[in-house]
Amino acid sequence: MVRLANEEIARESGFVTVTVAGRTLRRSVSCNATIAYDGNHHARLASPVSGTIATVHIDLGQHVERGGPLVTVTSAQLGAAKAAYRQAQADLRLRERNHERAAGLMDSGATSKRALLEAETRLEESRIEEMRARQELLSLGFAEASLAGVAAGDDTDAGLVITSPFAGVIIHRDAVVGEVIDSSRPLMAVADVARMWADLDVQGADVVAVEPGQLVELRVDGLRGPVFTGEVTWVGTEVDRRTRLLKARAEVSNSEGLLKANMFARADIMVGAAQPVLVVPAVAVQWDGCCNLVFERQSTTEFVPRKVKLGPAVDGVHEVLAGLNGGEEIVTAGSFLLKTEILKGNLGAGCCETQPGS
Repeated sequence: MVRLANEEIARESGFVTVTVAGRTLRRSVSCNATIAYDGNHHARLASPVSGTIATVHIDLGQHVERGGPLVTVTSAQLGAAKAAYRQAQADLRLRERNHERAAGLMDSGATSKRALLEAETRLEESRIEEMRARQELLSLGFAEASLAGVAAGDDTDAGLVITSPFAGVIIHRDAVVGEVIDSSRPLMAVADVARMWADLDVQGADVVAVEPGQLVELRVDGLRGPVFTGEVTWVGTEVDRRTRLLKARAEVSNSEGLLKANMFARADIMVGAAQPVLVVPAVAVQWDGCCNLVFERQSTTEFVPRKVKLGPAVDGVHEVLAGLNGGEEIVTAGSFLLKTEILKGNLGAGCCETQPGS
């Protein structure tokens, strides 16, 4: 029991009390996290052909729509690919006519079966060459609809336009007009930042509790106030040998664009169903070296220490696992002063000698 000399001392100490009551909580585990671009909506784009940069259509930080132009590259390789496709189309048409002629002569008996077989072989060779030339252009980013213009000779431009595969923001640029480039170096990087990844480092004791589909709340260093929500989408299958941490990932909404890649954050993963539990404010809890204590108010000048067993803190409160029954009036502001009174009296509160609630 902590007894104050009189009520005036109690008033001057500024004690604030709350009544222990129930609250609906979800069990969670906490871990560190790093913000990253969504790998499914993050592209580093290089030219599929060697050439010279003719035009840079967009700059860092600008928004681009799906299919929007990024860079135009002038390439002799592209011109050669178009010419090869036109040649293959012309050869295919010629071989088709020759095969029709040989078939007609065969029907009339004016030619041999061997001549017809030779015409069929040449036709098949032309079809294979036309397919190879078509695939070459398709691999350079041409759509099927645009191949007709190439075959007709309407498209003879040696310029290749590199386009964005999805709508997003330009996050990297390494393209300068007039520069000679090859296919090994990315020229632009595009990311859709409306959703980001949070790479989670789950501690060993919490590994078995984390699984895909669980809700995640993120609090980011340097961003006071907003709490970002997401969902666990992947949990690793191995623990890091050095750190003993398990890698996991959550997708997080970033509609306001506040999250930036490589930011550090603290993640709370909701691993249990919401349920009613008895709670106490975290500010009411004091540690005396061997156990957690809260102070129950008996009167305006008398306070009794109660040893409590607690769950992890969630939203500023602890779940009470043992030591309180509910309805007790406990001290929040000023509880540290009561703890010092116990220490000065060398009482130790007797907390280490009994179990919670005894």
